[in-house]
Amino acid sequence: MYEVDLHLHTYYSDGVYSPEEVVEMAHRQGVKKLSITDHDGVWGLYEGRIVAKKYGIEFVNGIELSTEYQGHVGIHILGHGFDEACPEILKAGEEAMTARRSRNERLVKALGEEGYDITIDELYRGSKTGYVGKPHIAKLLKQKGYVASYDEAFSDIFERENIRKIKKEIMTPEEAIDVIRKAGGRATLAHPGKIKKLGERDSEKFFDEIEKIVKRLYSSGMGGIECCHSDHNEMEIQRFSEFARKYNLDITAGSDFHG
Repeated sequence: MYEVDLHLHTYYSDGVYSPEEVVEMAHRQGVKKLSITDHDGVWGLYEGRIVAKKYGIEFVNGIELSTEYQGHVGIHILGHGFDEACPEILKAGEEAMTARRSRNERLVKALGEEGYDITIDELYRGSKTGYVGKPHIAKLLKQKGYVASYDEAFSDIFERENIRKIKKEIMTPEEAIDVIRKAGGRATLAHPGKIKKLGERDSEKFFDEIEKIVKRLYSSGMGGIECCHSDHNEMEIQRFSEFARKYNLDITAGSDFHG
């Protein structure tokens, strides 16, 4: 973890640990400032804030919103420092959850047609908030012995044409930025190095495409880039930081810890 970690997940979305456990682990790692950024919801913020205060850690409200750029490129937008009671942020989370549920029902049906016997009730059993994503489906497939690992589910089963084509309705990055700003927060482009469908990672074409995204989202009010991320190499950190300085954006750091 970083001394400042603005990207952490709990069991309220696709993490393993409770907000209390996440904050306690961060404290042991020497983190001085953190943000819990569960997908599409603010469920863990209250608990996290209480424990952070106990350890003298500065706590920042956070969320991670899934978006789609130009109809086919998945981009995650982090929101920080917003009012968690703002109707716009709550509505965005609720709509994302509804869309994800619809997508999951269609995925379960398609998987059944492929011979994978899982049910929607099994998938949602144990969920604390109703948040269930593809990692949860991969976990269930592994538990039932259909795959040996999560990676196998993602690289094989989820890449089959009739599975891959099943999408959820999703907001654009500009819409996510607008929601976060209306709630009084700052929007940040999450882990740009992990964005797919932009050419070979770390190629000049890839970095050119990232800059185009940064420029466009900057014009929509984006305030930062998550340059330092556990999955970024030194070259990516350098190039993304250059983009941040060029467009006068915050440079943020996040482990993207899930457990």
